[in-house]
Amino acid sequence: MSNSRPRGVRKAVFGFVTALAFLLILEGGLYTLESLQGRVLFATPWDLDALGTVLEKEGDGYRIAPKLRAVMRDQHLTPRPAAGRLRVVVFGGSVAHGLAEDVLLARLGESQELPGEPEVIVAAGLGFSSVHVVRVWREFRRWLEFDVAVLALGHNEFLELMPDGLGSRMASLRAVIRRSRLCRLIEGGVHRLIRRQPPEIRVSDDPETVLQKWKGPPRAGMVVPDPLPYLDRYRLLLTEILADARKGGIGACMVILPSNPRFPPEFFSRPEEELTVDMDRLYEKVLRQLRSGDSSAALTSMREIQRRAPSSARQRFVEAIEAEITGNETLARGLYSEARDLDRFPTRDTSALQQVGRRLAREFKIPIVDVSVAADEAARKRGWATTAGFFIDNCHFTDPGQDLFAGTLARELLSSGLLRRAKRP
Repeated sequence: MSNSRPRGVRKAVFGFVTALAFLLILEGGLYTLESLQGRVLFATPWDLDALGTVLEKEGDGYRIAPKLRAVMRDQHLTPRPAAGRLRVVVFGGSVAHGLAEDVLLARLGESQELPGEPEVIVAAGLGFSSVHVVRVWREFRRWLEFDVAVLALGHNEFLELMPDGLGSRMASLRAVIRRSRLCRLIEGGVHRLIRRQPPEIRVSDDPETVLQKWKGPPRAGMVVPDPLPYLDRYRLLLTEILADARKGGIGACMVILPSNPRFPPEFFSRPEEELTVDMDRLYEKVLRQLRSGDSSAALTSMREIQRRAPSSARQRFVEAIEAEITGNETLARGLYSEARDLDRFPTRDTSALQQVGRRLAREFKIPIVDVSVAADEAARKRGWATTAGFFIDNCHFTDPGQDLFAGTLARELLSSGLLRRAKRP
């Protein structure tokens, strides 16, 4: 009898250790597979070392560094533009990266006020937040001369809130494993040991201090940061760029980017307990139904998602679809905006970020290229209830959206006098 108890204890300990080892091996294997799927910059926006050098010397000019050619336009850049030509550089994330340069130049070419066609350089990158943009800005200012800077960013400011494992094909499988009570128990104990508060960012902090405080993304289990520090960081880094532009005599304009109002909230920010294959299928179903115009079916699917995992953002989205179905377009637009702003991981330019951009533009007395307002006006002229027809997903433009973006930018560059004020010998 006395020997049976120790033997039973040993078996229990052996079983626990075996289960733990199995989970660790499986988790490590899945993490390795994820790492092979190209999530380098998109999933780690705070890894400045991964960004590295932006420009490298090539012949009589510079070229985008090899590591960044997959996310930035690969191009050879001369230190100075051709004689008599103005140089416009567009900074930002993936939306700016996809700017229809030919449309922009064609619209600018229609003006009789410009001495010649300006040179447009798109220095934007896929997944770039303000942290990346300020690095690109510093190198461009150091090595290249340009006359006008276009700042078009904001969609990626909250990218570091991405849950661990999200954004890859292995996410659902890992989430299923993590639903087990044993895995939750083990992770909960580890997380309590490593839990820490996010760094506090003060208004008086200089940009370098901000970057040091946010050197790495919060790890799994850490306290989810409050959104206010992200707004502070966004403001501080844009302030550095705009102050440097003013000091260097470079004209600048601030682009206010729109986003797809009918993109379901919580699409990327679902907690891991919600990351199941079934939930993924439901979200994909909602997207297909919205794209096909079947709002009633999308409402049914979205109600099921809200029933399984209630959130304020999802509830607003449900109410927005209901309002749109009943023909109350004004109410629907307001509810769609609320759903976007309540999203725990908004991969879109929120109202708060747009407000920061507008405030900085007024402070530095630079033009605002409000593509968001232009999209609303264009949608009303087309008889659309919302601006969803200008987007292929959460924030990237369709062909009509690209024309709208480039046309609005060209119109503001001309009407504001930025290109006329820039002098190039």
